[in-house]
Amino acid sequence: MDVALLDRYEVYSHADGRLALFDLEERRSITIARNISQVASRGPVLWWSTGDNETLAWHVLDLRTLTKP
Repeated sequence: MDVALLDRYEVYSHADGRLALFDLEERRSITIARNISQVASRGPVLWWSTGDNETLAWHVLDLRTLTKP
């Protein structure tokens, strides 16, 4: 996983299944999802899975949508 995506966001997956982003500019952390299984990123895109074999779902967040123009 990249460190500081877009030179702004650090991604953390916690042992309790939470996925969080730390915004280096705003100096705050926000929870993105709960009960995650896998997490990956490439460029400005972060994706993660939730559920199990029967209820697996993938979620995608384009981090560029979080920044102000």
